[in-house]
Amino acid sequence: MVTVTNSGSEPIRNVDLSANLTDSVTYMDDIKTEGKAITGDITKGIILSQLKPNATQNYTFKAKTNKVSEPKQITVTAQAENNSYSDSDSV
Repeated sequence: MVTVTNSGSEPIRNVDLSANLTDSVTYMDDIKTEGKAITGDITKGIILSQLKPNATQNYTFKAKTNKVSEPKQITVTAQAENNSYSDSDSV
């Protein structure tokens, strides 16, 4: 799950939300927000038209880990940005 929050007093428009998956993870589509399906590919970026002031929006998508020959750490990074703001987080 990716959570995007606008803590400001003005709406944020045209936010590009993306997730960078390593080669150990395969994106399986099925991106949703608040239970509603969204078209697009989060690994290529989806445009969020507007996030209201002091609002939080959750996005979920399905992915699967690929078979590996030995255990290794997997990092997934999500990024939200527009012309004025940018933020990212990794897990």
